[in-house]
Amino acid sequence: MGSSLAKENADAFKVIPDPFNPHETIGVVKSLFPDISIIHGCVADSDGNTILSPPYFGSIWGARASRGGTIVTVEKIVPTEFIRKHSTLVKIPGYLVKYVCPVILGAHPQGLASDSIGWWKGIEKIMNLLSAL
Repeated sequence: MGSSLAKENADAFKVIPDPFNPHETIGVVKSLFPDISIIHGCVADSDGNTILSPPYFGSIWGARASRGGTIVTVEKIVPTEFIRKHSTLVKIPGYLVKYVCPVILGAHPQGLASDSIGWWKGIEKIMNLLSAL
């Protein structure tokens, strides 16, 4: 397909006839099944129910594809009542999570767009310090 990609990755990349246009070919990639995924979220409870910040990209699918589960790092571990209140925002259910680790600013230098749930309450000092820099 214009490079040596197919040859060098023959176990995971194939060129096949396009099912929608039999006169063309397309490249397909074998799906990944990692042993474990590591994902950073906004908040989670101690059971691992995790609220992510959009855009979600591979975070949701990586957690589901992992054979051995997911390690979640979050800005803050919150009570289960908080998760219940915001249950529609949970993108990774606890049954997929092996460990939850609090890692403040763990997404740095990427930002987290999650002001709507107020997870940041309690770390205002850190946020104020960072904005003063």
